[in-house]
Amino acid sequence: MTKSKIQLFSAIVLIFLLAGAYIIHMTRENISADPEAPEDTTLTTGTKDIMSSSDVFELTEPKPAPDFALSSVEGKRVSLSQYKGNVVLISFWATW
Repeated sequence: MTKSKIQLFSAIVLIFLLAGAYIIHMTRENISADPEAPEDTTLTTGTKDIMSSSDVFELTEPKPAPDFALSSVEGKRVSLSQYKGNVVLISFWATW
């Protein structure tokens, strides 16, 4: 490479580095100057306070879950009783 090509390449790289540093600086400045951002993000309400003020109740003794059956993603019928004795995580979700 000739000397002029090296200088041109170096100048282009320097311009991109400076532009990236400027963008990062402006982004951080905008985040810290956001007037809608909360000043204190610590939790002031304890878990027991939330539980007592909601409709959530505490179970005193374990109760078996009712058996039910649903279709798997493969189309097979799966029931909860098939997993008796195992830990089961049931995640119901929707995409609406």
